[in-house]
Amino acid sequence: MVHSSNSEKGVNACTPPQNQFKLNIVTEKEKNDYRKALIPDSNKSFDSEFIRTTNLERTIIDKYGFEGLRLLFENRNSANYYKLSQFPNNSPWTYLNNKNLSEFIRYY
Repeated sequence: MVHSSNSEKGVNACTPPQNQFKLNIVTEKEKNDYRKALIPDSNKSFDSEFIRTTNLERTIIDKYGFEGLRLLFENRNSANYYKLSQFPNNSPWTYLNNKNLSEFIRYY
């Protein structure tokens, strides 16, 4: 839907604003709240948690721009890796938990 003020200016309603302002993540508490919210709940299904956390990542980037992206990368580099044979119970890769490194390499 095109608003009359936009159509008078010849702007398509689907065109994003050119000077879109991105907010700053102001406090460490906010950053910690996002970090906690990005942790998948192992008691819920992998699919639903993947969708929830992916949607939250997109929301953070949309709201905070580069600063949000930096928060996500810092979070990923410190929290989203699992040691071999220690995938969480809701992970689709739990069947690999009983393999040692040599078996894992041979499997793939």
